[in-house]
Amino acid sequence: MKTSIKEQIKASLKASRKQVFLRADFTHFGEYRQVTRALSSLASEGLINRVGYGIYCRKMGSDSQTNQIVGKIKSRLGKRVNRLIQLGEISIRLGQPQPPNAQVSLDAFKLRLAQEIIRQVEFSDIREKSLANLSRWKLNGVWSSAYDEWEQLMKSGSEAKIMAIMIGQDEDANRLRQSAPYTGLLDQQTVERVREATTA
Repeated sequence: MKTSIKEQIKASLKASRKQVFLRADFTHFGEYRQVTRALSSLASEGLINRVGYGIYCRKMGSDSQTNQIVGKIKSRLGKRVNRLIQLGEISIRLGQPQPPNAQVSLDAFKLRLAQEIIRQVEFSDIREKSLANLSRWKLNGVWSSAYDEWEQLMKSGSEAKIMAIMIGQDEDANRLRQSAPYTGLLDQQTVERVREATTA
């Protein structure tokens, strides 16, 4: 019987002596989405804590352990900057803020576009346009696993679920917005206004 990705990661965690883990430590177990879901499930079970974007650690039992974890996180991240770490009720900002890079700006732009679409467009029109785009892309041979997720969401997902993905702040929402199917719902002037607002 084939062992699931979650069970493989779980076994790896139990065998490791590390206290801090990055999602990149587990990429060899499967695709990005599969690994993220497995880690989220293990975190909900209490095996590990998610303490930041793509950062996980073992359970902590004292303040001294918290200080050790912060030091180990800094060591694992190296020269990365402006990373927010959440250790229980304590929030710690590591490094110094820097101007957003191109990917950060793109993420912000796609989020603002989604917010503008929700503000201006009826959900029925968002579904209809998205499914029409997806159908056309599939016929043209332009397809990805993210489009599969969007197709299922637009066909059977609730408005609340669609909104959670379109304007959510979690990793899955950000990932799916990179392949958003609801293009063509805003006029070009609005798109450029949003672009200028997110790159200013």
